[in-house]
Amino acid sequence: PLYSSAASDVYKRQVQDRVSTQFVGDANAVVKGLGTLVRATEADELIVTTNAHRHEDRVQSQEWLAQAWLAA
Repeated sequence: PLYSSAASDVYKRQVQDRVSTQFVGDANAVVKGLGTLVRATEADELIVTTNAHRHEDRVQSQEWLAQAWLAA
């Protein structure tokens, strides 16, 4: 096998962690998910990425998220 079962279990937990902390939807839905993450982890800082091909779309997405975050 490519990975031992112990390594496989670690890999599965890492993948699950990444999936469970990805939030997709409109800005309000993402803010809701991020708020839950902040409360659960007591994070005082977040790093947010946007998967969009065009730079303008990434910027717009971040602007919408920032507006929704400040309004929440």
